[in-house]
Amino acid sequence: MQSYKNIRTMTRLAVYDKRHGKKDRAITSHYRNAYVCRKNIRVRLGVLLGIVLFLGIKYLYSMMIVEEKFFTMFTAQYITGLVIKILAVLAVYTVICTIKFRRDYDKAQNRLDEYEESLEAFCRQEESAERNAYE
Repeated sequence: MQSYKNIRTMTRLAVYDKRHGKKDRAITSHYRNAYVCRKNIRVRLGVLLGIVLFLGIKYLYSMMIVEEKFFTMFTAQYITGLVIKILAVLAVYTVICTIKFRRDYDKAQNRLDEYEESLEAFCRQEESAERNAYE
């Protein structure tokens, strides 16, 4: 019966290592705020790049097809409105991603804590079984 429990525990630990182990250790190797900040910077840069590409294509279309002049498209009021919209989009993405990445970090930390507790319990159980075998 004891060996059946050992096999079951080792299998559960191996399944964790296979599914989540490497990813969870990579996530929790950083502080929570550093992880969230780093991931948020990546998201912000990606969103900003997407916006710039979209606007570039839009303005190229306006210049080539509609034949608007480049400098007449950009008035101070238009640029101010555009910057405010971009900042609003980035702020929304920041809030959403901060919540998501914090949740991801917490889940990884909880899974890793459970794994370590199971591993410690398994090791204590094995040590006591060895001691009982020698007595």
